[in-house]
Amino acid sequence: MNGPREIIKALARGGRAGAIIDHLAEHGPSSSADISDAFAITRAGARAHLIGLRAGGVVDLEDDFVRAMIGTHRHRYYLDADALRYAARWLDALADRAERANRAAAFAPMAGGRTR
Repeated sequence: MNGPREIIKALARGGRAGAIIDHLAEHGPSSSADISDAFAITRAGARAHLIGLRAGGVVDLEDDFVRAMIGTHRHRYYLDADALRYAARWLDALADRAERANRAAAFAPMAGGRTR
């Protein structure tokens, strides 16, 4: 699994990549053909976006067992909910640290007895 910064960076990609993320969140696992049809782009273009999102740790491929069970030969990509939760927990912990640091700095005495 990628680190939280890489996941957040992948999520922050704009344009079609962001729309593909929204599509996967709403429709579940989708093939590059599904993405191609949904966004009127080539399958190669859809696959390139999906591969980039996978490299960022946001999406993953269903394994061969799942594909055999549902009877498809298409590779389907899905949002990795665990990766999203990992990044969200990291952001939450970062926000807590920032709040503590901001509170501590707000009352820290400065030279001459002043406070920030």
